[in-house]
Amino acid sequence: MEFVILGGVEARVGGRRVDLHARQRGVLAILLVEAGRRVTVDDLVDRLWDGAPPRASRETIYTYLSRLRHLLGGVPIVRTGGGYVLDIEPTAVDMHRFQHLVSEARAADDAGASIGLWNRALALWRGEPFKDLDLPWLNGVRDTLVNQHLSAFLDRNDLWLRRGDHDRLLPELATAAAAHPLNERLAGQLMLALYRSGRQADALAHYTRLRQRLVEQLGCDPSPALQHLHRRLLGADSSLAPPDEAMSPQMLSSGTHVVPANLPLDPPGFVGRRNEMDLLDRLLAVQAPVVAVSGSGGVGKTTLAVHWAHQNRDAFPDGQLYLDLRGFDPASPALDPSQALQALLELLGVPAERIPTSVEARMGHYRSRLAGKRVLVLLDNARDAAQVRPLLPSRSGSMAVVTSRSTLTGLIVAEGARPVSLDVLDEDEARQLLAARLGAERLSSEPRAVTEILAACAGLPLALAIAAARAATSPGFPLLAIARDLADTPRQLDTLATQDLTTDIRAVFSASYQALRPQTARLFRILGLCPGPDISLDAAACMAAMPVERVARLCAELAEARLLAESVPGRYTLPYLARSYAGELARSVDSEPELHAVRARMIGYYTSIEHGAAPQHSVMAVIGTGSATHPFRCGQ
Repeated sequence: MEFVILGGVEARVGGRRVDLHARQRGVLAILLVEAGRRVTVDDLVDRLWDGAPPRASRETIYTYLSRLRHLLGGVPIVRTGGGYVLDIEPTAVDMHRFQHLVSEARAADDAGASIGLWNRALALWRGEPFKDLDLPWLNGVRDTLVNQHLSAFLDRNDLWLRRGDHDRLLPELATAAAAHPLNERLAGQLMLALYRSGRQADALAHYTRLRQRLVEQLGCDPSPALQHLHRRLLGADSSLAPPDEAMSPQMLSSGTHVVPANLPLDPPGFVGRRNEMDLLDRLLAVQAPVVAVSGSGGVGKTTLAVHWAHQNRDAFPDGQLYLDLRGFDPASPALDPSQALQALLELLGVPAERIPTSVEARMGHYRSRLAGKRVLVLLDNARDAAQVRPLLPSRSGSMAVVTSRSTLTGLIVAEGARPVSLDVLDEDEARQLLAARLGAERLSSEPRAVTEILAACAGLPLALAIAAARAATSPGFPLLAIARDLADTPRQLDTLATQDLTTDIRAVFSASYQALRPQTARLFRILGLCPGPDISLDAAACMAAMPVERVARLCAELAEARLLAESVPGRYTLPYLARSYAGELARSVDSEPELHAVRARMIGYYTSIEHGAAPQHSVMAVIGTGSATHPFRCGQ
């Protein structure tokens, strides 16, 4: 459950917004402001109707509270001592989380940590507090919050200016100064940033405009402090020059500690993924130290993580580290932890000759470098938890975002990593992706072909991107021709082939397949022969001629590798393109007699189900290469 009041008043259950009418939002807003504290019924009535309540107002309040309990799915609104308490942790409300982060920022000794806290606090604001409500009591709270927000913004700016970050600050300062034209502290910050950016004339002109407004509207001159700054600007006072750190943006004062900023370019035409972006924002707000983004090959894990990282760079003022671990790289071997630590230390500015040799020493040196800092560590394409574990920063403010085709259960269990699971795009998002790459006009000219392309690509972003690339490089080529190639099962994967192994659809699936154990790989190939979109555990066991219990374990391995999904307990779905790849493998790897036997068992199983045969009987199947036979259950 999440509550938002820094903007419109919202309650979200499982990421979905709860539909509330205005009076219900008003009651909820009052309880959220007072989260964890008792509010009397009289106070609720007075704050909701401002001293002019209707008849039966108390009964109406009881109705609102009862309805809120129902809509919020059991969130405790406790009646106590003639009033009510919304019994939740205050930091579940963005307003209280903002105030808590501001207090921490002001108490922090380290400038980098303080800026990170300021940025996280300011990022919680999505608009005017309670913007959809007009109640006098809430209006007073709103004014207080707006003042707190401006004060936090100004305090953060002072730190950024002391660090020499005037260039990145200028756009925000100009916008804020236009909204608060008489705020002298803000004017001073803008004047200093302009001066340090080589715009002395603009800085002096801003002072002149501010002085005229003060004289005309308030009948007074600027404060002595602002007048003193003006005189220093006129005289080009050398003490106003940027600090040494700003002279070389990549270096801190010692010259030995690089501020890393090696994120890949922000992916163009990013679409969809609103729920996942919101979840990552919430995990950032609660300072989750490790996040594991998992999904099948080609589903867009890297795209999501890199785009989110660019959107939240300000939350990590001490840098953003990116490293491709090559866990499922079809062209290169995976990095071992020692190699990965060396690469990370070099990104942090440690000379190669000073990097220790042992993994343990490198890990200690790496974590010491990040201690007390707010750094984002984006570890892309991880193979498993063992590869990632030595690369996690100590829990001192930094955040690790790991992407992998594995669900990284080990990190979730042992390190408390918060999972973010990525699925294929829905039809609307997939259409948006094509439109972003090909233009809406081209899509609208061939609607039938677009529908067929969407169906064939089954929402997999990589497949959609390859299809779009084919169309974009041949603008006179009809989309219908691409759609027909994709619909031709024997040619489908050929249509999605590229010269780059990192984007070729077969190579992407192959990297996941090659990591499987032989028995698991065999089951994957067998499942590629299933004609339908999903299959029961018992049907899979019959096709594989293996005990149900063993097949269940192998299916769990395929699900861990994100090559299979358990849609409901005991029933599994093989993604459409993965099924094409698995079937192609089966026909090239397995002998024709074995494929014939698999198909015969599949037909026999479904025939027995169709004729109402009891599926729970035992059959005899030869397991392995020896002559021993073992019974296995063949159930539906």
